[in-house]
Amino acid sequence: MISLAFGINNDIELNGVIYPLDLDFSTVLRIFEMFQDDDLEEGYKFAGVLMGIAGLSEDEILDLNDQDKIDLYLKITERITNSFANEVEAEKEFDLKGNVIHEEIKKEDYNLTEDAPYIFASFYKDYKIDLIESRGNLHWDKFNALLVSLSDETKFKKVIEIRQMKETDDMTSEQKIALKKAKKAYALKSSQQAIEFEEMDIKQKREWFAKQQRKSGELIE
Repeated sequence: MISLAFGINNDIELNGVIYPLDLDFSTVLRIFEMFQDDDLEEGYKFAGVLMGIAGLSEDEILDLNDQDKIDLYLKITERITNSFANEVEAEKEFDLKGNVIHEEIKKEDYNLTEDAPYIFASFYKDYKIDLIESRGNLHWDKFNALLVSLSDETKFKKVIEIRQMKETDDMTSEQKIALKKAKKAYALKSSQQAIEFEEMDIKQKREWFAKQQRKSGELIE
């Protein structure tokens, strides 16, 4: 976390040993992309964290006992995900009737990999920061603080607003159709399937379930 008084701590201590971490935003983002790659084995991801963030060599990893490897991995992942989570924790404001009138962005509203073009354009618009040129010069914690502070006029924030928007009773049919199209256009891959499922009729939903069961071998013809 950022402290104006003490700066940013880039070290992790384990059993009396200090491990300096590479917390450049581009390094951390590469780790997150690795986490999302289903084709990579878990062991590769495990080693990727120790090597990519802690800068350990294969020999240094081998010198650690199994418990220390696990503890160090957990400390590192907690460090990069907690700073991320703390910056984007949802905060809601309500009117006198209990209706939400303002809601900050939440982690599930965006994906740092999928939304990279929007984030790049938005950083340049608000801060004149070229994130490609800033690799190696922008700390992960600073990146997160700037990310959640982007103005509402940026592309990133507008996309988030569309993803968060819900239909209301006072919307016209045309407005509801336009909203559905916009949400589908900007849906994350993780949300795309749910949106497509909601658009299916009963028969299509049954066929979809049957197809998923066949894939998992649960359906006996």
